[in-house]
Amino acid sequence: MLFHSFKLTFAKPFRLILLIIFLIGSFSLLTLKMINNNRTILGLTLAGVKIGGLNENQLKNFLEVKTAKFNNRKVAIVYGDKTWSLAPADFGIEIDTNKTASAALAYGHENNSGVIEQIKTLIIGQDLSLEYSINSSKFKQSLGLLSSLQAPAKNASLKYESQKKDFVIAEAETGISINRAKLIADILQTFKEPSQIIFLSLVEEKPLVTGKEIALVAEDAKKLINEMPFFLQSDNTTWRLDKAELAGWISTAPSNDDPQKTLLTLDLEQISNFLIPLSVSINREPIDAKLTSANGELKFLIISQNGIKLNIEASARKIADDILANKKNIYLITDSIAPQVSNQTTEELGLLTLIGRGESNFSGSPANRRINIKVGSIKLNGFLIKPNAEFSFGQNIGDIDAQNGWVPELVIKNNQNIPEFGGGLCQVSTTLFRAAINSGLKITKRYPHAYPVHYYDPPGFDATVYPPNPDLKFINNTPGHLLLQTKIEGNKLIFEIYGTDDGREVKVKGPFVTQKNPDGSLKAILTQEIWRDGQLAETNIFRSSYKSPALFSAVKPTPTPAPDISGSPAPSPSTTPSPTPIFTPDSTPLPTNN
Repeated sequence: MLFHSFKLTFAKPFRLILLIIFLIGSFSLLTLKMINNNRTILGLTLAGVKIGGLNENQLKNFLEVKTAKFNNRKVAIVYGDKTWSLAPADFGIEIDTNKTASAALAYGHENNSGVIEQIKTLIIGQDLSLEYSINSSKFKQSLGLLSSLQAPAKNASLKYESQKKDFVIAEAETGISINRAKLIADILQTFKEPSQIIFLSLVEEKPLVTGKEIALVAEDAKKLINEMPFFLQSDNTTWRLDKAELAGWISTAPSNDDPQKTLLTLDLEQISNFLIPLSVSINREPIDAKLTSANGELKFLIISQNGIKLNIEASARKIADDILANKKNIYLITDSIAPQVSNQTTEELGLLTLIGRGESNFSGSPANRRINIKVGSIKLNGFLIKPNAEFSFGQNIGDIDAQNGWVPELVIKNNQNIPEFGGGLCQVSTTLFRAAINSGLKITKRYPHAYPVHYYDPPGFDATVYPPNPDLKFINNTPGHLLLQTKIEGNKLIFEIYGTDDGREVKVKGPFVTQKNPDGSLKAILTQEIWRDGQLAETNIFRSSYKSPALFSAVKPTPTPAPDISGSPAPSPSTTPSPTPIFTPDSTPLPTNN
């Protein structure tokens, strides 16, 4: 009876102790969870750096600062007596701060195992790895700086000797390379220890293909050569491959299914190099549609045509596959290139009305100047400009040389009047500038001439061009396409711009001469106003400053045959002018406006 009483007496304090321990433990766990709530858990480290107890903003700020320093801080890389100084960014190593932060904030907060991980991390700690990516090209480029330490392994290969008319095997060679995995790990370690020196280690690099494996496919290579000839074909041309060419393409590679097995392949890079010169006879630029205006009706002057471009990469793959499949006739793969302007209807293009017109008078021009004016106007006749596109006179007039119909005439260059191909083309740029102003288009680049030229009277309404600058540029700020139409009536050059009437009203004030000096120098001002619904919406002012003509050397005559320039320009036989820099006249090589 006494013993039983003792047991009851002892059990009560024991249960009380257990209850107290349970309550303390529960309170501690609750406290730990509360402390860790919405934060990185206590005891957590990242690449050896303590990050426990940080909320999301604190962690992201910490990572951004730490990562910026890590990326750009130079570290010493040593091998023997050689030292290189490079930053992690040089190797293309990029820490993903968002992924790293997300992983750190999620650790220890899972529903099932979260509490256990929090306790374990608090007691013994837990280190997380950085989330990162590597730019392979940058990594390879930096390894190239260390190339003196490396000797890449060489695979065994087949080589065709034309004199023997047979293949020989070039044996494999073992190489030496930098231990890339250790190098990356050591670079990441500098996140914690910025001053750490990285000691490079080298590893043996085994060749992927040995002479024994090559010997197994040598017979296949001989059979392939004996299957000659093979023919490459495009729509208009056929090329026959010779043995030496095909033999130079033959290579080997490990099988994707079984790396221990070597397969006969063809070198795609070698095939691509063979195709590059062939593309010249295959490729064809697209031809943009051109329109003309006749009796108030818009008609197509030139029908658009798709261009063709040899797809070298796809063709190389096809050639390799077809030859290995013993297909004799191999059709090359080409891509169709759509023109910028196709045969859309005039309603689709939005070419409904004449929105602006400009003209200039070239009376008294010598024969060569008249030729160049006609050639320049022909090249822009029927030109279409897309909505929101910026038109560059320099890029769209084409090359200025004898092959394109230009002749020498006087230009203003280096404070002289000297003959160059295309002299007088500024008559064309000036007339187009006037049409663009009258159409309410947005002028983005325009320069006046060096001195007042009577062909462009009144002064202040001209636009000089000379490659690559000055240029004449404007933006099609209308809802539809713009069509340029040119014509010559007697001694007048006329530009008409057709497009969609969006209700704008254009008022041009001037040009007015604001200052005129006895030496012939002067200043002028031109104002373009855009009105909408009776309200002034935009004002653009163009100021011109001209030097004295006496500062430029005397004009010398340029002999040339006199052509017939009567009537409107004939359709250009070429496609839409190519976007090449121009060589144009009547200009100064530097802007002369204030």
